[in-house]
Amino acid sequence: MNLHNRHLPSADYANPNIPLLLTGENMNHRYPSIQKHILSSILRCLYVLLLTAWLLRLETTRLWAAPNVPATYFGAVLSDPSVPDFVPAVGMTVRAEINGKSCGQSTTFSENSQIVYRILVEEDSDIGGIPGCGVEGAIVTFFITEQLMQPIMSWSDGIIQEIPLRPALPPTSTPTSTVTPKSTLTPTATPASSPITVPEPITIILFSMGLAGLGARISLHKRKS
Repeated sequence: MNLHNRHLPSADYANPNIPLLLTGENMNHRYPSIQKHILSSILRCLYVLLLTAWLLRLETTRLWAAPNVPATYFGAVLSDPSVPDFVPAVGMTVRAEINGKSCGQSTTFSENSQIVYRILVEEDSDIGGIPGCGVEGAIVTFFITEQLMQPIMSWSDGIIQEIPLRPALPPTSTPTSTVTPKSTLTPTATPASSPITVPEPITIILFSMGLAGLGARISLHKRKS
């Protein structure tokens, strides 16, 4: 038998007993909704995968973002004759505050026969830090057993700085000077002198005419005598 001349019977779509191959032509002819269903499922899977990848990227970025590093301060704890009650010793509590908030705590220890301290001042962070603490330029105030120390420092990310601490001097009271009021001389009122009445010009003229007339009458009387 020549296989090349063999003709296969055509598919009989009207006969349900003959199975059909799921070719594109057969699917379009007998199953028009299968392609739409498969395409919709693929699109939904792609959408879910893309959304999941985007959320994972955001979470990874948040977790692996480089946070601020605590600032480190260390140094000797010194005494001051002006504050005789403060005597450095081992085991004293060291506290760092920023805006009145405790942002780090440690204790003093001995090193090379000297009392020293070392303290980490946390950053302002919800992850690994303390909210409201260190930001660039924030003022750090140190206390040792409630004694205010000096100097104050400026917080910086990851800084490691040696700062000897000494007790802050108590505020000096300014002596209040008593000001004696100056005696105030009460001026004595001098009685005003009576004003000098200056005769008016017309009065002088009339008085002069009167004197002239009187003098003329006296001269006339002498001539008659």
